[in-house]
Amino acid sequence: MTHMGAEPRGTRTVSRFSLAYLRGRRECVFLLTPGGRISFVSDSVRTRLPNADRLAGRDWWDLWPENTRDAQRGAVRDASRGNALCLRVAAPDGADGPDWEQTLSPIHNSDGAVESVLAVLRPPAGQPGESG
Repeated sequence: MTHMGAEPRGTRTVSRFSLAYLRGRRECVFLLTPGGRISFVSDSVRTRLPNADRLAGRDWWDLWPENTRDAQRGAVRDASRGNALCLRVAAPDGADGPDWEQTLSPIHNSDGAVESVLAVLRPPAGQPGESG
C-alpha cells in the first residue's frame, strides 16, 4: 500500500502489517474498489480458485455464476455506501462445493468516505481452510 504526502508516524508500519495480515488469512480475502474492481487477492485465493492470478482488475461479480451477478453488484453497491453485509452465496465459478459465507465490509478513509471494500469468503464447514 502506498501513501502520498506526509504520513502520520507509524502509518507505513500499519499498512505493511495490514497487507501481511490479509495475505496470510486462511479465508479468501479480496480488496475491491468502491466500483467493484478487484485490487488485491490473498494467497488463499490463489490456492482455492482457478485463474486467481488473473483476478486483479476484474469486476467482483465476474467471479460468480451468471444468475447471481446482479445480487453481487447490489451487495458491492451497498458496501460502497457504508453498509457491512454477511451473505450465504453459491460457490464462486471454478470452486467446488456448497454455499460459502461472504462478508463485505466498507473501509473508510480519514474523511469518512468509503475508499475500498474488504470482501472475505469462508468455505463451508469441513473443507480445508475453513475458519473454525
